[in-house]
Amino acid sequence: MLNRATPLLNPAITVLVIAMAGCILFMLQPGTRLIDSPLTEDGYYSLSVARNLAMGKGLTIDGTQWTNGFQPLWVFLTAPIYLLYGADRIEPLRLVLLLATLIWLATSHVLGKIAADFKPATNAEARRRAYWV
Repeated sequence: MLNRATPLLNPAITVLVIAMAGCILFMLQPGTRLIDSPLTEDGYYSLSVARNLAMGKGLTIDGTQWTNGFQPLWVFLTAPIYLLYGADRIEPLRLVLLLATLIWLATSHVLGKIAADFKPATNAEARRRAYWV
């Protein structure tokens, strides 16, 4: 599909492939390293609430005290992942990262479509380049 008329696409696709490879390699690292940054930052709180929700403890970070200081959409999207794994604290993180990567890809696609829509409809090559950039 790529030809010499689209030299800008090759670097854009290369960057996309490298970014995806980085996401996949991050998901596959050992569990002891997986619980390090960046998941130990703000994500720890939301993922703890999602885990406790899946375990039937409700909206709590520590299993006892109720909380409301979390990102509800992310918690409700990730709670089913924790439901699949039960009490395991490490393995669900791989699926959580996969979900985050899929959301990242979907967002990139939507932003690419928006960028392409700013180009004239008569110039398909410019639209395609705008999408990838």
